[in-house]
Amino acid sequence: MNRGNQILLGLIVVLTGALVWVVSGTLEQKVISAGDIAPEFTVTTDAGKTISRSNFGGKVLVLNFWASWCTPCVEEIPSLVEFQKQLAPEGVVVVGVSIDANEKLYKQFLDRFKVNFPTSRDPESNVSASY
Repeated sequence: MNRGNQILLGLIVVLTGALVWVVSGTLEQKVISAGDIAPEFTVTTDAGKTISRSNFGGKVLVLNFWASWCTPCVEEIPSLVEFQKQLAPEGVVVVGVSIDANEKLYKQFLDRFKVNFPTSRDPESNVSASY
């Protein structure tokens, strides 16, 4: 092997190592634990209001990710509606973020369950990916 090929091979090995290091860093999932500050988010509700984590100050914020096709989500929504009704006077706020791609099914779900808290659609799952 001549000197030029050795240098080229060395560069390939170094660049491959750098690529593996960069890619492996992006594959790590950040885990949010109790006591951590929640990641910032911004959503526009169905009523057209833009809200973010900072809008809630010291209030307890329950950020619920759901979809109309998700069986556990369907089962939990009545309890979230009741939870919001009972604890809203104490400053607790529930915000629902749906990953539904189908807007019609999303709206039918909201009507069916008489959702009483702000909701938003995030079909690309941009907000939930932060959590």
